[in-house]
Amino acid sequence: MSESDHDALQDLLGRNTIHLRAESVSVIWSVSEDERAVDERMEISLRVATEPAMGDELKSFTARYREGFVTLQPLLGERERNAAGQPVIGVLGRALGYSDETLAIRVLVRPTYLVGLSALIARAGGSPVKISVWPSEKLWEWNGEGGLHIRHCQITVGSIRL
Repeated sequence: MSESDHDALQDLLGRNTIHLRAESVSVIWSVSEDERAVDERMEISLRVATEPAMGDELKSFTARYREGFVTLQPLLGERERNAAGQPVIGVLGRALGYSDETLAIRVLVRPTYLVGLSALIARAGGSPVKISVWPSEKLWEWNGEGGLHIRHCQITVGSIRL
């Protein structure tokens, strides 16, 4: 196994994954009419706290970025790839208008998953909601400028992983 394969495996196992715990959840549904077409949208926003990292690489990252917002928005057919050709499902950056230690994470998902997730969260009321995000670039090398492309996101509601 080459060194780059080993690094990729370590990242897959969590070295480059930030874990977040939802503190509040809001679901926004909107519908509008434009040029005789109906535009229906749903968005789930979660106010989150960063869970402290176990690995040495992410300790300074999770110590600095203690809170943030995760927004799940509908995937409308867009397919983006980064410079390395990896699929991009979202972006992680600093939240504008908040302190420099607040993250803003946007993840694109299928609209039907948003409906199912909002129903699951409503039924599970009080169960912990955890979000794990794995960017393409190394979190510990990020200087806080611009955004990092996200390549994997996992959401756990109670004991149910999505």
